[in-house]
Amino acid sequence: MKAPIRKARTATKVPPVTSAPTLARPEKSPPPPPDAAPRPQVDKLKAMMADPARKWVWQKTSAEDYLSGIRLFAYRGAKGQLDCRELARGIDETRAAEQALDSAIAKQPSSAAAPEAGGHLVRVRELARQTRAELMVESGQRCRGRKTR
Repeated sequence: MKAPIRKARTATKVPPVTSAPTLARPEKSPPPPPDAAPRPQVDKLKAMMADPARKWVWQKTSAEDYLSGIRLFAYRGAKGQLDCRELARGIDETRAAEQALDSAIAKQPSSAAAPEAGGHLVRVRELARQTRAELMVESGQRCRGRKTR
């Protein structure tokens, strides 16, 4: 048998890689710059999501929490951890929020509530609808036949 013919390399030799570069992920987000505006809604949402007992589900809420979307985002973020009673509470709460927002929109001048004009109430109402739909799907998958109240 003949030995295979090897072609001579003409390229420059590259030193072998001893280790691959690694990109370390920061453990925590860097602190905001000192001149950054305070973000109380973000801090409140983070606190709600960090509560393992989810006491916020049963606490009375303010209109400001609905208008900012904090509770709606909290329900969306926690839907996988909510038990059946908490899901039912969220469905009831988002339905009530949607009705209250519908009423508020009806009282507004048409230009303030128009989606084209960036009507905040319309966007929050849509968020309430989407959140309720997501909670209903989650409840339907996990709570069928269970007493939720």
